Amino acid sequence: MRNLEVYSEDSFTFYKDSVKRKRNPKDDLFYKDRLALLESYVQTRYQLYDEKFSNDLLPEILEHDYSNEEENDLLSLYSFKAKMLGDLRIKLTTTKNNRISNDCQNCTIGEVSSFDHYLPKDLYPEFAIHPKNLVPSCSICNSYKGKKWQNAGRRMFVSPYLDIFPNKQFLFVEIKATKTEIEIDFLIDNRNNLSLDLFEIIESHYTKLYLCRRFAENCERVITEIKTEFIKYSKKLTISDIQETITECANEHRSFFGYNHYAYILQIALTNNDDFIYDYVGLPKVTY
Repeated sequence: MRNLEVYSEDSFTFYKDSVKRKRNPKDDLFYKDRLALLESYVQTRYQLYDEKFSNDLLPEILEHDYSNEEENDLLSLYSFKAKMLGDLRIKLTTTKNNRISNDCQNCTIGEVSSFDHYLPKDLYPEFAIHPKNLVPSCSICNSYKGKKWQNAGRRMFVSPYLDIFPNKQFLFVEIKATKTEIEIDFLIDNRNNLSLDLFEIIESHYTKLYLCRRFAENCERVITEIKTEFIKYSKKLTISDIQETITECANEHRSFFGYNHYAYILQIALTNNDDFIYDYVGLPKVTY
């Protein structure tokens, strides 16, 4: 999980350009006429969103009671496969080094296959294509997130635009390894003293999206890779040299993919766990 560049162009212009690209369905020749009637109000809502976004006050935006037809018309503007949204996805996932990171920014497990609407589009249909309301996401996170996004005026999910992710570890791993089995448990902990407001939203995000459980379910590839690395290089390098090399490489990846990326946190934890090295991998202990 890493911070994304905030959309810097005019949000409402993005809306208007999206509307221009839409065509009337063959069985509904007045679709764009109805959107035109909503344009002035949608503009005021976009201005409100941008203002609250700039001040991190999104929970202050109240829902508007649209008619079923108005709601459906606004929601119809959203299609993940639409050209403008495809261009937006590429722009948001391209890093400063001109590399595309296609990881879901809610979990870092799955690939981007949808946009998460930070303010749920079923509650705020006018923001279905607001570029600051769209987070590159996987479908699993989208299904877990649902409609509830705030509690008592506080955001419940991390925003890669609003929340500055620290270079402090809050995701940790507990490892239990024997010669035949290995058990991995992830946990969130504030032992490195993040601000309480930030840690609260991180903890809520990880809990609501079941991330610690999902990390554990997706760690077999990492375990196999690190085990293979130790077996491969143990004939040429000391254990400490292998540990140093893997840890250094994992930290380089963390600087790009996010300091608390579960895969690299796990790599480092496995690399420095004696039970994993000497029991599960089966390397001999060397005494001097």
